[in-house]
Amino acid sequence: MKGFVLSRSGEPLMPTTPRRARLWLKAGKARVLHRDPFTIQLSFETTGYTQPVTVGVDTGSQTVGIAAITKSEVVYQAEVYLCTDITKNLLQRRQYRRNRRSRKTRYRPRRFANRRRSPGWLPPSLWAKVEATVKAVRLVASVLPVYQIKVEVGSFDTQRMQNPEISGLEYHQGQLQGYHLREYLLQKWQRCCSYCGASGLQLQIEHIVPKARGGSDRASNLALACLPCNLRKGNQTAVEFGFPQVQAHAQAPLKDATHVSSVKTAVVQQFRDLFGPDQVTITMAMKRSTSASRCSTFPNHTSMMRSRLPAPLEKW
Repeated sequence: MKGFVLSRSGEPLMPTTPRRARLWLKAGKARVLHRDPFTIQLSFETTGYTQPVTVGVDTGSQTVGIAAITKSEVVYQAEVYLCTDITKNLLQRRQYRRNRRSRKTRYRPRRFANRRRSPGWLPPSLWAKVEATVKAVRLVASVLPVYQIKVEVGSFDTQRMQNPEISGLEYHQGQLQGYHLREYLLQKWQRCCSYCGASGLQLQIEHIVPKARGGSDRASNLALACLPCNLRKGNQTAVEFGFPQVQAHAQAPLKDATHVSSVKTAVVQQFRDLFGPDQVTITMAMKRSTSASRCSTFPNHTSMMRSRLPAPLEKW
């Protein structure tokens, strides 16, 4: 691994070998500027000759891959782990704020006028991922002479990820076509408790994967449970509760694919504002290969589920 070098004026130069950096440091011709990544700054004048460095960015929902290449040689590579607890922190802050309102504190003016959303607004959880991605690239640009940035973005067909055989008009016919949610769940679970099979009593809508564990409100993640089963299950998944057959109905969440599709525009715009529109290029991931690779992970639960249900009702 080579060490990064800055000129006397602070401009990034080409990386050098550890041996040469060690000789410069022993001779007093350089000083250590950063240890991670290891960067030295020269104390003597040198030519400003550099080679063009291209930075590739592979955007993601939980991790971002970054690599810097010059003349087919990788001079920098890193994997950035994005923060995923922003929503939890905001919830905790909201609880603190509500507790403060009940105390006898100084008057706080209303803030409803500050809640307007500007064009291109993103939730704090997604904006944090955008800032982390841009910060990682700015770090690379501070130690390497970056001339071009290639951003790889993916376009996900979320419906095909759940049902590889979908086509045509089926895109407009969702899983709940002809049903209300409660009636759909009653028909799907045959008006019985999903766990103990009890019938003829009041049933409650229950999350197969709890929302506190990353579950969603999608129909595939909802089940019917009687009050005793719902209380005993608590914050467990269906598998942990001892019912893997119920867990099989829950489709994999699409949160990661949605996050990548939501932040790609903001990430590209931030790069263009920092480095200029001519230095930023976009590379689209193969749509078919991405969908096929992801569809192999998600079985076709929709077709299996709809085959077990009666025909949809036309009128209500």
